[in-house]
Amino acid sequence: MRVVTEPFSDYIRWEHEGTPLNLELGEDIRWLPRHRIPAGAVLPVDNAEVIVGRFDADGRPTERELIKDSTVVAQCARVRDLLWWLATPHADYRPPVV
Repeated sequence: MRVVTEPFSDYIRWEHEGTPLNLELGEDIRWLPRHRIPAGAVLPVDNAEVIVGRFDADGRPTERELIKDSTVVAQCARVRDLLWWLATPHADYRPPVV
């Protein structure tokens, strides 16, 4: 699941355009606009590790942190599973045009 701010930054637009490659490799990519996440929810995740991406105020990536702590990963997976239904499959998602 890709949690995004709309409208997209250039980086996220690039990532969206490259998503068909991920789909070909078997990923199920869904898009969740940040404004649709319930207040207080925190997201990342996969079931073994979490990569937290950080961005500057202009939406440019600044750093990533790999988290393997099983307790943290399990908590993130639970949140992901609760919010999955809010996300839109890539084939159905239409990012806003700016």
